[in-house]
Amino acid sequence: EDVEIDDDNYDEMTQVLLHESIDLRRGYNAVLKHQGTCNSITLYDQAIATRSRADRQIAAECLLTSFYNELLSLVRDDFRNRGPENGVSAETIEEDAANLNLGELIAKHKWILGGGGYHLDTTHLSSTVRFATVIDNREMIDQALQLCQYGRRLPSDFQYPGEEPFVDFYPAHSAFFSALLGQSVDTALRMFEQKARTVDVNVAGAGAIETYIDLLDRVGRPAEALRAAIELFPDDVPVQRVLPELLAMARRAKQAGDTSGLEALEQFCFERADLLAVAAIAAEKA
Repeated sequence: EDVEIDDDNYDEMTQVLLHESIDLRRGYNAVLKHQGTCNSITLYDQAIATRSRADRQIAAECLLTSFYNELLSLVRDDFRNRGPENGVSAETIEEDAANLNLGELIAKHKWILGGGGYHLDTTHLSSTVRFATVIDNREMIDQALQLCQYGRRLPSDFQYPGEEPFVDFYPAHSAFFSALLGQSVDTALRMFEQKARTVDVNVAGAGAIETYIDLLDRVGRPAEALRAAIELFPDDVPVQRVLPELLAMARRAKQAGDTSGLEALEQFCFERADLLAVAAIAAEKA
């Protein structure tokens, strides 16, 4: 903790902090500072995307904070520079630049993105939004939603398609983040349920199903999430891979007053002939 990270010890410090998980937040922030956003995104995809949800959250929060603050600073500078030629008074420029967040600024002064340009690498923008889906902090989710609002105003050439269920990248992510903030929850759930039930798993993988279940759980409907998981669970995915998450949903459902989750999950695992999972659930019930 007392060792300052510099160019001489950067490799050793990031090895210990990040790759050996001593302090992932400090290690990933060091990568952002010394290697920049592009290399940090590559590192996330290569070394963090397969790690625990907690680790992915930490790295995603670091990237989101860094990217959002940089983009907001650039947009504010652009607003100050071009405000007079767009009919904005000096008083309004100073007030709005100081007090409005990114989403508010581009909504009130649409000309900021009206000329077809952008302020930061648009591939970095989409990666930051993509990683942010694991974040639970409401303030950061709101920042991710603002990035989507920014992205939706970009020229179509800079709005790249994503993978299911986020093929329509910024609108779909906007719906996801809005639901996590308690906005248009049922509308978002219907959209992602439709994706979960219609996207071909053999072509696009199980991402649509996993996203729908995750969203149900995170908006406070763990019993529905568990039932959806049992119903939609792909036949070729081992139960053991997701058993901890399913058990956690069952616990949350029980805390919310629905005690049927563990029995349903036990029956599901029994039908899958996963006796180790059945034993784990039996121990949980005991």
